[in-house]
Amino acid sequence: MTANSLYFVIAAATFFVEPAAAQQFDRRAREEPEIVVEAGGRVGPCDVLRFTQDGKYLFAAGDDKVVRMWPHTVKDGLETDRAKVSTPRWRAWREQRGGIKAVDATADGAKVVVGGYGMKPSTVAVLDRATGDTLAITWPVSREGDANFNVVTAVAFHPDGNRVGFGTADGSLWIWDTTRLKKPDLDGRSAAPPARVGKHEPPKDRAATGGFNLPRLIYFPDNGTLVSVAQSGQVYSCPLANAGKDTPKQPPSGKELFNVNAAERDDARVYRAELIDDGKWLLIASVDEKVLLCSADGKKTIKLPLGAAQFPRSVAWCAKSRQLAIGVSGALPTGDGPRFYSEGNDQIWIYADPIAEPDLQPRKFQHAGRAEGLAFHPTEPQLAIAGGEADEVTLRKLADWDKPVSVVRGAGRRPWAVNVSENGKIVGVQVERDAKSLNPNARGTGAWTRFDLSRLKPTLDENQAWMNPRAEADGWTVVPHRENRFIWFAERTQGGKKESLQLLLNRGGDQAPTCFTFLPASNEHPTRVIVGHYYGCTLFELVPSRAKNGELSGTKIFTGHAGEVTSVVASKDQTWFATGGTDQTVAAWALKDWKGEPGLGAKFDEDGVCVAFVDAGSPAWEAGLRVGDVLDLLAVNKDVVFDRRGGAKIGTVASALEALKTPRPGIELFFGIAAKETTPRRDTLTTVRQRPLWKWFPAFDAQNRMNDWVVWMWHGSYYHTKTANGDRLVGWHVNHPEPSGRPAFYQLQQFEKLFHLPDVVEKLAVTGDVGAALVAVGGENPALVPFTKYEPAPVRVALKQLEVKEAGLPLTISMRARGTNPDLLPERVELWVNDHLVEKWPLPGKTLDSKKPFDEPFTIPANKFRVGDNQVTVLAFNAAGGRAEEMHLVRNAREETDANLLALLTAVNDYSDTRKNVAGARKFGDLKNAHDDANALSTELEKYAGPKLLYAKAKVDLQLDPERKTFAEELARIAATAKPDDTLVVFFAGHGDLLMPKDGALPKEGRGVLVGEGEFLFCCPNYSPLKPRATAYSAEELFAALAKINCRKIVLLDACHSGRTTTANVLRRCVPNGQGPMIIAACDWGEQSYEHPKYGHGLFTFALLDALDTKKGYRKADYDTDGALSPDELYGYVVSKLPSLLKGAGLKEPQTPVCFPHQLSKTPLLKR
Repeated sequence: MTANSLYFVIAAATFFVEPAAAQQFDRRAREEPEIVVEAGGRVGPCDVLRFTQDGKYLFAAGDDKVVRMWPHTVKDGLETDRAKVSTPRWRAWREQRGGIKAVDATADGAKVVVGGYGMKPSTVAVLDRATGDTLAITWPVSREGDANFNVVTAVAFHPDGNRVGFGTADGSLWIWDTTRLKKPDLDGRSAAPPARVGKHEPPKDRAATGGFNLPRLIYFPDNGTLVSVAQSGQVYSCPLANAGKDTPKQPPSGKELFNVNAAERDDARVYRAELIDDGKWLLIASVDEKVLLCSADGKKTIKLPLGAAQFPRSVAWCAKSRQLAIGVSGALPTGDGPRFYSEGNDQIWIYADPIAEPDLQPRKFQHAGRAEGLAFHPTEPQLAIAGGEADEVTLRKLADWDKPVSVVRGAGRRPWAVNVSENGKIVGVQVERDAKSLNPNARGTGAWTRFDLSRLKPTLDENQAWMNPRAEADGWTVVPHRENRFIWFAERTQGGKKESLQLLLNRGGDQAPTCFTFLPASNEHPTRVIVGHYYGCTLFELVPSRAKNGELSGTKIFTGHAGEVTSVVASKDQTWFATGGTDQTVAAWALKDWKGEPGLGAKFDEDGVCVAFVDAGSPAWEAGLRVGDVLDLLAVNKDVVFDRRGGAKIGTVASALEALKTPRPGIELFFGIAAKETTPRRDTLTTVRQRPLWKWFPAFDAQNRMNDWVVWMWHGSYYHTKTANGDRLVGWHVNHPEPSGRPAFYQLQQFEKLFHLPDVVEKLAVTGDVGAALVAVGGENPALVPFTKYEPAPVRVALKQLEVKEAGLPLTISMRARGTNPDLLPERVELWVNDHLVEKWPLPGKTLDSKKPFDEPFTIPANKFRVGDNQVTVLAFNAAGGRAEEMHLVRNAREETDANLLALLTAVNDYSDTRKNVAGARKFGDLKNAHDDANALSTELEKYAGPKLLYAKAKVDLQLDPERKTFAEELARIAATAKPDDTLVVFFAGHGDLLMPKDGALPKEGRGVLVGEGEFLFCCPNYSPLKPRATAYSAEELFAALAKINCRKIVLLDACHSGRTTTANVLRRCVPNGQGPMIIAACDWGEQSYEHPKYGHGLFTFALLDALDTKKGYRKADYDTDGALSPDELYGYVVSKLPSLLKGAGLKEPQTPVCFPHQLSKTPLLKR
């Protein structure tokens, strides 16, 4: 297999959307927004990685459809605090729509321009880095006779900073004035349409390229000229004066300067191109075994050969040192026979100065996984690398390669292997990649992370055998093409005769096959095979008589991943199967046919094209077909089959019904639905794709241990999690109603009251019946409830400045309803600085008028801010059950003052009062070590104050066996004296209890906890569930009190979860709305926090003390060796220490510390 045959491994697929379809997608994208992973890092392949010219920001973009921009400093490298990372969004939806293929930024990083798979063909948008606002958006005007311009593959700001040049996949080159119009045009553009200034010649090899000639680089050698380097190697110059001299069949003429392949024997397609050395040279990465350096005038070419069957996946040039970095990749060798394409690890080659010394051999470094993007810092000797086992972005020093400066990694992992137990109750994943595997169905290695579907919880049960992917069935096997990784065959030998069927995929959309599993023949079906590819899978029924010219089309297409499928496995009973994807999720899919029609899921009356039956959850249901709908239009693959609009008489009822009997998956069905008395006429479409039953996102810590998860339904977005952060790590990407508006991201947790339906999701996970799940929520005839019904009015915070002045920080909070639903306006608004609640509305004695917009000017006093960066957040809660958020980062530049370390340490040993003969009292056993835990922690904390340390004084308040009033009094005292730069440590060791509604009245209003889930209590020595307000302190009260304390806070909870509290998640009750202090709890839900005489402490506290002791674990806990412990480091050490402590105590049950938020701060907390 030659490197050139691997072209589409690294090339962008083409994607075409008709304008009518684009309008449908726009509407449905708002009504049915996609749930995406947003877990603190990148997700999926990276197409663009580079630093801004001033080196202050690194930005990356690709399949995750956003631009992520990390601040960079010389001292600390990349800033990974999520509050400081900018994530500008543009319009996006499912599958390709919104994938970013090209990005450029202004010199200061204030604005970025993006292009790729737009919601409308050939869209480009300019985004504001700080606010995420869409500053300008446009796309070409569609004219009769125009070709499909397709995906945007290259963008660049003009030197004037106001115009943008870009190229589209058909080879067209454009200039765009981004000046914002006074109001959007009729199509929704907020700036003028772009003007075409030229077009690359079509490629010679039309068969291999689909007729496209993708521009790979746009640049401006002067103010009046645009130059582009195309996939064909053509370097083409266009005068900007050509703008407007364009017709559909005759684009403006330009001039070919030269072809980068002119000096080469083979015309290798160009994958990446960069302008380097102050515009004197072009850096060309070809889809073969070389990199080229071509002088900008085309007179000189330097060839840098790679190894046999290798190709350059990524390139970067350092202007300061003149170094060149190449990410070198290739297929693993497997001999001379047919082979499945398999990748090992990439290498990164560093050339010292290849222009001056092209023969000097490069230094070579190993890289785990793909090096998808490379970027040199403009002034520091650092190289950023995008790609790896878990979509990392890594920053390395060239002189100290093995010790990364920074690693940006989110909570998600790629599930390289997925499995299902034989009893169908457990699904498992391997998140470590086997870099040597040649088996497409065995890419994973390491421990299995198991999840019990019958109880929706993690499990350690290893007794259930795995199904594993089936490599053959009934004599059929899968055989890859010898030269083309895009082609697989199903083959068998029967009666001495070999049968071979090409498994036909859509090369442009599905790209290459990645994995497979067989389904043996049954009474209902012939032998089948499921083949994984981009965005999902295709099911083939292996019946040779159905093949045409040896090509077999799929029976069903399953689509629902936001990237490539990495693994597929079916259940033993063949009713469902599971997949893992590069979108870091696992999906479950039904194999049962729909009742209405096996693929479409609808029946139509024989005496007219009228919908007679629709399966809930089917493609027909998703398209919005309802019983009683009468079709007046049916188009199949854009060919009109039936039309009765306006007196037209195209086609017959019989021809329409025939087309709807067995519609081919992947082919568009466009429906026109006639108006009724109460409903207007409408259009809708489907490509007959099957959707996931549910998706599962498991989140992991640094040791690849799962510590958060969430499961959600594809249809309806109903979800369930039992973990503290699960529904904060995924959420909806929601487009603005206007193309020029800013898209929003909502965590699932923001709509917990509406979409968190445990019973529904738990039943779906067991039965696999999505129709029944939808009926359980929506009644006998469930209809899709548009998300717009609940979307809150967007909250906007207008700041006059981003720096805190002596007079404070003035701002204005505004909300305007979308539409006429007053329930979408706020009924409560909160203003926070960091984790301190500054103000809330309505003010005491007043109410908010839901019929009026909310406009509130407010000045936050300067003394509310700590030194340095501060996060200002506004939360707005509406009556429909949704929550809107807006966050800004502001800086307080005042000089540092002495900070103090404050601590409130509480512990209860004696619970004898609970064992007195009092009716209804819950009896607790005494704890032996809670007092010792608090005393020892007090001793250690006092050592962390003094000269040259982070704190001038340590003020430790030790409360042993405290009464309820002690909590309130001490927290009020601390609130009165704490300063913003102080740090407060709150520790509780004792029993906890869960008060349920049946136990008595619960608070009518809380900070977001659902009443039905109960109220968590920290139990005082005299605790009685009959008198909870007198004998316990609730989590609600504790964290409401902490919100009034204006300083940094970290809460350490060692609440022994006994009885029914083992099923409660304390952290979810502590920070229900996502605002509050950092928390580290001793154990997860369903676990107990243990004491043991061997250690003289609770195991959790023992691990904490070990980390704080400089003679024990302090140096090991200080992972970045900066001499201080951050909350992230403290938590990481405790988590890693607990397994050995459990083993040493002879305890077999797990105890897993958990934290909030999932990614704790890396800012120093304690220093010795």
